[in-house]
Amino acid sequence: FGCSAIEDAHHVFVECWRYREWRSKAAEELVRTTTMKLEEKGVEEAARKGLLTAAKSLFRRDDDVWPLKQPFYYLGHIPPLDDFLPADAVDNTISRERLLHHIAADWHLKAI
Repeated sequence: FGCSAIEDAHHVFVECWRYREWRSKAAEELVRTTTMKLEEKGVEEAARKGLLTAAKSLFRRDDDVWPLKQPFYYLGHIPPLDDFLPADAVDNTISRERLLHHIAADWHLKAI
């Protein structure tokens, strides 16, 4: 694509300028759908912040989001979401786990 870098999967899906707009639009859509799910469950705005920040960073390198310091969304992986939603953000543990599972499924589908 005219890059001087080695065009491996990581470069193409995370760094390549040709796909920057696609990654940006995909992240915006991810934030929108995640926000909608959090609002449906009545999660307060302050408690949403961590998940929405992670959603914005799914398609880029963000050391606070990706445990191995590298994004691997293009392999179908997503970062662990438990730390991004406070335990008391949803009525009970089962509802919280169900919400995180639905969000994880959305993120996985958007990533592949």
